Amino acid sequence: MLNRKSSIYDQVHFALIRKKRIKPLRQARMEQPITRWWTGVRLQCSPMARSARCAGIVGVTCLLIGTLGLCLYNTLLYTFVTKMMVLQEGSFIYNFWKDIPIPIYMQFYLFDILNVDEVMKGGKPAVQQRGPYTYREYRNKSSLQFHEDDTVSYLNVKRYEFVPEMSVGSENDTLTTLNIPAMAISWWLKSQRAGIKDAASLALLLAGEPLFFRRSVSGLIWGYPEPLLAAAHRFAPALIRDDKFGLFLNQKTNSTDGVYTVFTGRTDPAKFADIYQWNGMTKLPYWKPPCGRVNGTEGIMFPPIEDTEKRLYIFVSDLCRSAYLTYEGARAVGGVPVYRYTLPPEELRSGRSDPDTACYCGDTCLPDGLIDVRNCHLDAPVVLSLPHFYLGNESLSRGVTGLEPNKMEHQIFLDVEPSTGVALAAARRTQINIIVSPVTHMRETEKVREVVLPIVWINESAAVGPDFTQYFWDQVVLKERAGLGGLVAMAAAGGALVLLVSLWSCSKRKDAAEHGVRPRIIQATKTGEEATPLLQSEGRT
Repeated sequence: MLNRKSSIYDQVHFALIRKKRIKPLRQARMEQPITRWWTGVRLQCSPMARSARCAGIVGVTCLLIGTLGLCLYNTLLYTFVTKMMVLQEGSFIYNFWKDIPIPIYMQFYLFDILNVDEVMKGGKPAVQQRGPYTYREYRNKSSLQFHEDDTVSYLNVKRYEFVPEMSVGSENDTLTTLNIPAMAISWWLKSQRAGIKDAASLALLLAGEPLFFRRSVSGLIWGYPEPLLAAAHRFAPALIRDDKFGLFLNQKTNSTDGVYTVFTGRTDPAKFADIYQWNGMTKLPYWKPPCGRVNGTEGIMFPPIEDTEKRLYIFVSDLCRSAYLTYEGARAVGGVPVYRYTLPPEELRSGRSDPDTACYCGDTCLPDGLIDVRNCHLDAPVVLSLPHFYLGNESLSRGVTGLEPNKMEHQIFLDVEPSTGVALAAARRTQINIIVSPVTHMRETEKVREVVLPIVWINESAAVGPDFTQYFWDQVVLKERAGLGGLVAMAAAGGALVLLVSLWSCSKRKDAAEHGVRPRIIQATKTGEEATPLLQSEGRT
């Protein structure tokens, strides 16, 4: 029943609908013709055609956005990550950088000399590896100072605690080793006159300083009282600053290796964590140009890796120089994808055959596999290498009995998560060697053969635990994969919609062609004819 208060128009309208003389308003709108703007022709479309048209538009939009996102994915990811990787309070990486949560271990493998008498007569040294003697290394950064040029300066404070359950014995274990101070004195006097050498030899004899003696593990590593240094300290306190000797003297508790100044990455993400200065120097005076530039990071984190052909540079204060690693392959740490970088043989090549490393040579270039650090260690006969002379000249390992170099145990590597540049696992393996050389008029050394004698090698390793791996997975990997998956899903859904609409359209055209049906065309000739009346009778054409 129509409301009596309704208008005459409404009464007529509903009466015509009941008699099916006109179509309801919504249906009439759905069947309004669509104008093709490029031809001026208007087509009468069904509701299904309009839905297909909307689906096609949505599909094309999703396909374009998804495809564009995938093309720009690396750029978008780089922007997202570089905002997180800034050395400032409150950033994702700041606390990890300041107080490293990854457990770091220093494992010492010492070489016990088995045939001292033969060596003193010119025989080949025979050694036996003893170890590991393991220490937990704790690191934290102190005295932080942020500068206006987007750098921060700090001290890298370290301390070590012995871990008996990860060691083969106690710190009090003893072994036969080289008297390094006595050998250093002989080395320094090598070019002096015979009278000076005779006097030094007599002094060593009276002091009871043999060329080889027994020392405890703790004494050799962290220091023991040395009478020779005590006497030298009285005569030359500026040169000899301590009356003790140890490979890592005064480094067991709250030690530091200098003041670092690094870039924060706030204005230039490509320089994130790169070392700008070490002890106020950008170039070290120990090497001939162009060598000596302070280059790279500490080895814990790097800028995001976009190109695996690019080298990773690390500054090592013990070497007084930088070294580089090259890409070896992809792997995973705790399920997190990483890139493995290793020290290449080219970095250990002698300046005799490689002009690029000739500037690291001292008076003479050493054989392949040796790193000359005499210039930055008071000209003492100290040279470094990989353990057991791995990647070194064969003459080095042949000169000592008992060495077995192999890649698995002796290579240097870093496992770096490429998006953030954070190292999730690492092993820095270094061997300390002394050049033993015969010195005439020096009773203890005049008959020994010249040899590079290994003293100890150190495995400084670190790997993230399951808690940090899960945190890293949730904060980085999961978000990265969710973003990539969303773009792929959008592009796939858009492509599927476009394909379905195209197939439906082709099917409709085929059916129309088979039944001789053409779409209803209304030619638009006047502006006033652009709108179709809503009250249109079914009988009108």
